[in-house]
Amino acid sequence: MRPFAVVLLCIAVVSSPSWATDWSYSTIEAEDGVPLVVAETGNPNGPALLFIHGFSQSILSWKKQLGDPSLQAKYRMVAFDLRGHGASGKPWSADAYESRDWGGDVATVIATQTLNTPVLIGWSMGGSVMASYLRHHGMTDIRGLIFAAGAMSLTDGSDVSAQEREERAAAQAEMMESMGMMLSNNISENLMGTSAFVDNLAAKPLDAETQQEALIYNMMMPAYVRLAMFQNQTSYEDLADKITTPTLLIHGDDDAVVDVDLSVTNQSLIPDSVLVRYDGIGHAPFLEAPERFNMDVMQFVDGLAN
Repeated sequence: MRPFAVVLLCIAVVSSPSWATDWSYSTIEAEDGVPLVVAETGNPNGPALLFIHGFSQSILSWKKQLGDPSLQAKYRMVAFDLRGHGASGKPWSADAYESRDWGGDVATVIATQTLNTPVLIGWSMGGSVMASYLRHHGMTDIRGLIFAAGAMSLTDGSDVSAQEREERAAAQAEMMESMGMMLSNNISENLMGTSAFVDNLAAKPLDAETQQEALIYNMMMPAYVRLAMFQNQTSYEDLADKITTPTLLIHGDDDAVVDVDLSVTNQSLIPDSVLVRYDGIGHAPFLEAPERFNMDVMQFVDGLAN
């Protein structure tokens, strides 16, 4: 896509699509002063759901949840752009992207928006953000957890054939090549890598509008932030068997970014957890199969004890 086309598309996105007209936006301040952009919609008196997007993504990742009338009628739904992402602040120092900061930002959103025992829903890296919150702020104020293709463990949890392992390794190698380009300050190279990364989020091509939007908000993340996040990666696999909060794991079997076996491992470790696997779905089940995903969210949340 040519640069001027991206600019024109940005203008089109800002023109408030119909599914976003009833969202309210605000900017809050993180503990270290970083501005965080927050979106809210739904039933203000319903159970609170806090959506946490993945690496290089944004609030708009959740448009098929925040814009769903069935979810809006039942739940108070909040999402925010993580630091370094979307419209939120993007500190220059790599120290601003350490583990405690991610959990602290979740705590700030919960406190500032006055969310009463919310259910946290984290996609991909959003699962690590949730784990950071649990490690640094505890679990007593959280009603439930939903990991959407999110993993805390780096251990392969199931037996697969040698051929399947080889195919997965090839897909991972392709993904790492594109992510390497995403660290480049050469805007053309960065755009190529980001475009390849977006292409790999789904097992089958997303609709044109969603694909173009995803490319735009992925490009809003500077290369220096991406690099800082790679430098500050933290493992939370030791936390899995200590989670006492009811947990739902949703994962596509054709995920080329986070292997489904990682969710298999986590489900075996987290005491009160259920794993739902989506056949033929990739890394973004809430975008690829939104009706099924939203129904699974409703069944899980409605089944939680008040």
